[in-house]
Amino acid sequence: MAKKLMALMAIRKLLQKRRAKRRVVSNYIGIYDLETDDFVGHLSNRSRTGLMITSRKPFEPLQAYRLGVESGARQASQNLQAVYVQCLWARQEPGETFYYSGFRIEGAPTETTTQPIKQPEAC
Repeated sequence: MAKKLMALMAIRKLLQKRRAKRRVVSNYIGIYDLETDDFVGHLSNRSRTGLMITSRKPFEPLQAYRLGVESGARQASQNLQAVYVQCLWARQEPGETFYYSGFRIEGAPTETTTQPIKQPEAC
C-alpha cells in the first residue's frame, strides 16, 4: 500500500512539474531542418528540456534532428539558432491537417548560423 501511494505521489509531482515548466509560444517562430534547409513547421510551445512543433508532415519518433529556430531577425539572411533534438512522439489530431511532434533537446552548438533560408509555402 505504501509503495502504491509513493508511486502515485511521484507521478503527480512529475505531471505538475511538466505543466509548470511549459511555455506557450505567442508569436510565429519558424523551424527549419538544417540538413535539408527546408522549412518544417512552427514552434508551438517550449520548456527548458523540450519543445513541440506543429508541421504539415510528421516527424519520425526516436529520430534525431538538427533544427534551426528563427531568432527573430528580419533580414535577407536570417539568423537561425541550431538545436539538436530527438523526436519523442508525433500525432495528428482527428480532423486536423497538421501534425504535432514533441522533442527532447539534446544540445546546441555555441555559434549562431547565418544563412539564407527557404521561405515556407503558403498554407
